[in-house]
Amino acid sequence: MINGFDLDNINLNEYEEAKKIMLDYADFLVYLQPLLATIFFSSIPLSFLPYDRETIQDALNYMGKYYNDIGDNKSSEACKNCIGTLIGYEEDEKILESMLNIYDKPKMRALATERIKNYKTDNLPGFLKALHTNKEKEDD
Repeated sequence: MINGFDLDNINLNEYEEAKKIMLDYADFLVYLQPLLATIFFSSIPLSFLPYDRETIQDALNYMGKYYNDIGDNKSSEACKNCIGTLIGYEEDEKILESMLNIYDKPKMRALATERIKNYKTDNLPGFLKALHTNKEKEDD
């Protein structure tokens, strides 16, 4: 047993589920969240999250504790930081109402257009590469 996690008797179903949710959310943060932030500016509708907020938070807490207990402080801290990103998601209706105010102004539309162009240059190539990498794995 290492600091609370008995690695010989760990519940593999819980561990595997938490790990999958953590990895899915990490991919979401890397590849989709920048695009959504480009479009929605400050907060993003909750419905875009790959799982409900509580499920993601529970999985990140579980994995953070697991990493902490086995002495992997860097990964444990990364889980804590990911939990902090969940604050940037709000109820869909609230976000859509705020979007009316943003996109109603010509200067804000111009800013949004510039942000979308920057996304295409800065983030889209990595996103597409990741998709193709996964496709190549499936073809094997």
